[in-house]
Amino acid sequence: MAVDSGIGHEVDLPYSTALAIMSFVAIALYNVVELSFSIFVTFKKHRGLYFWSVLCATWGIAPYTLGFTFKNFDLVQIPMLYVTMIVIGWCFMVTGQNVVLYSRLHLIVRNEKRLKWILAMIIINAIICHGPIIVLVYGANSANPEPYILPYSIYEKIQVTIFFLQETFISAIYVYETARILRPEGDLRGRSARQVMSHLIWVNFLIIGLDITILAIEYAGLYTVQTTYKAAVYSIKLKMEFAILNRLIDMIQGRLPAGSSDGQRSQPTHIGSMKPRNKHKSIHLGSPADTTGTVGFASYTKPGKKQGDIGLDDIRVVKTAEVTVESEAAVAELEFGSKSDLEGEASFPDRKNSKRRHSPGRDSLSSSVVQFANKGS
Repeated sequence: MAVDSGIGHEVDLPYSTALAIMSFVAIALYNVVELSFSIFVTFKKHRGLYFWSVLCATWGIAPYTLGFTFKNFDLVQIPMLYVTMIVIGWCFMVTGQNVVLYSRLHLIVRNEKRLKWILAMIIINAIICHGPIIVLVYGANSANPEPYILPYSIYEKIQVTIFFLQETFISAIYVYETARILRPEGDLRGRSARQVMSHLIWVNFLIIGLDITILAIEYAGLYTVQTTYKAAVYSIKLKMEFAILNRLIDMIQGRLPAGSSDGQRSQPTHIGSMKPRNKHKSIHLGSPADTTGTVGFASYTKPGKKQGDIGLDDIRVVKTAEVTVESEAAVAELEFGSKSDLEGEASFPDRKNSKRRHSPGRDSLSSSVVQFANKGS
């Protein structure tokens, strides 16, 4: 079996290969800087599995790329230094990106047992792939590399294949579950929601396609190209995943209304919280922050669910009315029974026995809302 060139610490790069490697290094490092900035701008709270997995996967690309740059261009004469950078960066970059996909999988997969199996698969594959490669890469770059080069060449192809199958499997779950959600519900979720789900499918297809190119270059025996190309590809995949998963979160949490444009977030404020007699449910009417605007949607929270944990199965279709509020006086007419309703303390009035106040000479805004709700019930 032919041994890939460039596995040991002696690397001979043709001019064209060196140019290609420099291009991949530049792409990877640029994406690391851009992603780092986006992460700290996007996340208001620096905690949670999603935040730390994205951050580790992003920052893992930099030492991995720099380590191979030091090795390929003979910029550092201490093999153990750049090998350590490569090993640390590779572990965070590859397994970190799989954890990124896993951390948001619960948004579309509601089977807890399946999620646990996927997490177990990620952990087992990390142990199987990272452990032997770490030993072999140190040996192949040591003072006596001959016993390690052939095993490293063989096992490198094995670990690349295993990680390819793992990422393909997770991406396939995203595609299958998203298509399953879109199929029965049709147009009920709105234009922007359908676009997010469709983009999620195409992004995962593109991720699989990029992984195939890594696999092809590895089996072609182009080790020096494959290692730096992998860094560029993983940075591109991470950018796409970060963008589409953030839009998916916005859609789940109600920050992406049906009429909004792609990527645009709408941060609703609340006129008030109307609590039904069943204290386990709450309905919030969204409205703009000023006194002139449109009430566009209603959000529904299941018992025991936090807002950040709401999944697609928890979303219910709610009939809404478009209401234009012209002044603060009109806002006051949105009371349901008493003034305390705007403060979240009132219950829904009985439909048959309730009596509502009406100001003569003025069109009652709240009357229209109640009539619409009663007709839609």
